Amino acid sequence: MALLLTVTEVRWLPIAWTLLALLAVLGALALISPRWFTTLALRGGHWVETESYLNKLNTRVEIDQLILPHSRWLGAATLAAVATLSWLLLGW
Repeated sequence: MALLLTVTEVRWLPIAWTLLALLAVLGALALISPRWFTTLALRGGHWVETESYLNKLNTRVEIDQLILPHSRWLGAATLAAVATLSWLLLGW
């Protein structure tokens, strides 16, 4: 675990902690209020049209029907992942 800290450059640690904090907030939201998580997912899922030469990348993948019914499990798994990664980053 200490190896992770030595391998990870110090300049990336604030970015890693910021991403972990964002994931923790989203995981907590999914765990505490699946309705709010659904609202956030639906509002944040608006598609932005781009040029036609990127048609392959523009294909929207619909996973909302698979994830939204299980948002509490997703929230718990996200918080567990954040806790594990935080534990590894702290080197405990």
